[in-house]
Order: sequence, then structure tokens, then C-alpha cells
Amino acid sequence: MLNLTEEAKLSLDELMKVLAASHSAFHSTAALVKMLKAAGFNDYTATGITKMEPGMRGFITQNKSALMAFRIGEKPLENGFKIVGAHTDSPTLRIKPNPIIEREGCLLLNTEVYGGPILNTWFDRPLSLAGRIVYRKDGKLRDELIDLVDPLLILPNLAIHMNRKVNEGEPIIRQKMLLPVIALADSVEDFGRTVNNFGNVAGTDADVPASKQQNKLNKLKLIETICAAKLGCPSEDIIDYDLYVYDIQPPCVVGLNHELLSSPRLDNVAMSFAAVSSLIKSTSATATCVAFASDNEEVGSRSRQGAASMFCRDMLESLFLASGGDRLGFLNCLNNSFLISADQAHAVHPHYPEVADPVNHPRINHGPVIKLAANLSYATDAGSAAVFKELCRQAEAPFQYFVNHSDRPGGSTIGPISTAYLHCPTVDIGNAIWGMHSVRETGGVADTYILIKILRNFYSNNGII
Repeated sequence: MLNLTEEAKLSLDELMKVLAASHSAFHSTAALVKMLKAAGFNDYTATGITKMEPGMRGFITQNKSALMAFRIGEKPLENGFKIVGAHTDSPTLRIKPNPIIEREGCLLLNTEVYGGPILNTWFDRPLSLAGRIVYRKDGKLRDELIDLVDPLLILPNLAIHMNRKVNEGEPIIRQKMLLPVIALADSVEDFGRTVNNFGNVAGTDADVPASKQQNKLNKLKLIETICAAKLGCPSEDIIDYDLYVYDIQPPCVVGLNHELLSSPRLDNVAMSFAAVSSLIKSTSATATCVAFASDNEEVGSRSRQGAASMFCRDMLESLFLASGGDRLGFLNCLNNSFLISADQAHAVHPHYPEVADPVNHPRINHGPVIKLAANLSYATDAGSAAVFKELCRQAEAPFQYFVNHSDRPGGSTIGPISTAYLHCPTVDIGNAIWGMHSVRETGGVADTYILIKILRNFYSNNGII
């Protein structure tokens, strides 16, 4: 493998485990929560934030798909928060209500596109479903995360013999072509045993509860039946769901020197992991430090769990008031705060160097990328960039720049949204990757640990900000 320290190797292993578990924004958040709990952070989601004292560590989740973790510092909060922001969601396909479509002897799932995925990368690979189920239990509505794990779905391509222009940029008609096959229609007659398998129960159809036997032939309720068996409840108790398609292949290291990381959801689970890992591993208790992982960035952030909501600002104010401050002090605190918006960046591509800026060519495994845009699609300015560069210098870490090719507008991040709500200086950064929004993206094995070193310095440093 590339010459990594033992600490860097451990960090890479932990990142790959989190990526492998993050099959939806819900599961990404759950993986981050697991990290925080293992490190001794308390969950304040149910109780809310009340009295806070220096040294206290905790987190709050929103919608089970976003979170804010914090550590109260010894300095008065008027000195400001140190915040690292990222997001938990990634482009994918979402299952529509009443999704079963029967066509040419096949059962298909009706989907719609979430975010901006590279659609052709989803074809001809085993897929599954994960998300959240809302169901009835003891007369009350409950919700629970669900991951069907098994390779249930596939999006088959049309053979080149029947589509000679497939390699010439043929458009993908979403409503026609993005309907994954879940079963052959006549095989549903034997679905009783399949239900058994999902419920981890051995035996014949005679062992299946009557409620499940009644549902095994109901093709239109196939998803509810599978999910009910997974949860161990009658299918009629499934009320609704937020289900998303994912690639079942786990992350892996590739390249002659094992220098590249191939994985789903590098954008942006890897940055959420870096934020939380840095908060856990930072040693100084001087400043009040925050890791914020929002949801729905890929579709504009306009949700109660998104960066365009008041979730982060309200939680920061709660921390400030619970530490003995007042409203006026909180407003001053925001002006003294600093935000690092961490979202993946585009590495220069060996096949398409012409689409990059002619001078600024971010490369994989060469450290984090400072992102800058004249149209303010990134929040970086000279002052915030200087702060980040100084953090890199102190951590003895490299950095790079990304700016868009002047004839190719790029994307955006939570940076501009968050800085408008929080009124604090913000720098947009990320690690360089290829194939952003592909079902599998490619990054560097060294870059996440390099960033964690810098973010740990940010949280622990007492002089720059």
C-alpha cells in the first residue's frame, strides 16, 4: 500500500467500514452516531439540550438523517464556535409509492432520481434497498431503519445488437429505463419461502404465519411484504417508507500500490466521517467544537434536516443559552465563529484534462482542495482561505486549489447556505476524487487522513481563529 502510517491505515479501515454501512442518509447518520457513542458522546436527541458545562460532549440527530455533535470548551462561548459541516446524502434512486409495475413477465420498481447521479453507472450491477420504514405497533406509529442487504434488484442494459448507438451518447429516459427488475412475475407464486428467508425462519410454507401467506401472492404489496418480514411484523402494519437503491459492492482499495479507494458515496459520507472522527480525536478542550452533518444537500438542502433549515443555528443557540449566555451574546458568538464546509472536490482527470482550469489541477492523494468560485457557489474568500492554509501549514499537510473552468459552471455545497444563516467566515474544502456522483467514485487512500490531521488542528488550535 502507499506509504501510510499505522494511524492512517486504521483511519482508512474505519472509513471503509462507515462507507460500507452507509446505504442511505439514515444509515450514514447511524454509523456516525455509533462512532460518537463509542467515544463517550451523549445522545441529547430525546431530552434536548439543557445545562451545558465545559468538557461536556454530545450530539443531537434530526429526522434520523442529520446530526450535530459538539464538545463544550473551557473558553467562554462568546469566543465563537469551531464548526466543520458536511452532508450525509448521496445521489441515488428513490422508490415511489405503489412501485410495482408488471411488464413482459417481470416485476419492476417505479423510481425517481434523487440528486444528480451519473445514471449509466447504475446499470448491470446487483442492487438493493435501504432507508426507513414507518409501521404500526401496539396502536402507535413507529419508524425504524431497514436494509434489505441481499442483491434484490438489477437494471439490465439493452444488448448492443438492439441498440447500436448505445456508445454514442444515447439519452437515458428515466421513467422508462430506470425501473429495476425485482422478480420474474411467475416466481412470485413461490414467494412464501422467500418471505421465510427474509424473516430468517427455516421451514416450509406451512411455517409461514397466515398473514404472510395471504400476502405472498399480492404482487402489488411486494415491497411491504419483504419489509414486514425483515422487521418481523404483518405486512398490513407497514404504513409508508423512504427507500433508496444502493450498489451492494463494498468499498475496496485498487491500484498497483493500493493507492486508490473505489467506493459508493465518497461524496459525501467520507467528509462526514472526517468531521466526526476529527471531533472525537481532537485533544484540546479550549474551544467549543461542532461537527454538523446535514441531509438533502444533493437536492438543495431545503428540508428540516437540511443546511437551509434552522437546525444547525438553533442547536448552536441552544448550546450557547444552556451554557449561561444570552441572545445578544449568541449573535456576537456567531461573528467570532468559523465554518469549514467539507464536500468532495473534482480531481483533474487523465482522460479529460481540458475540462479543468488550465492552472489549478487538484490531484488525488495530494491533500485537501480549497474551492473558490467568483459566483459564490463556494463560500471561500481570501480571509477564510488564509485561515485554512495556515491550519495546513501547522499540520505539515499539503493543500490544493480548485476553481471551475471558466466555460464550465460547477456545483455548489452547504457552504454558501450555511454562512448566510450563521454569519460567520467560511471556507469550502474537500478531497479530490474522480467520477463524482457515479455509483462508485474514486479517491485516494491518504487524503481522508490528511484532512483529519488538519481538522484536528482546527479543533485544537487556539491561536489562528
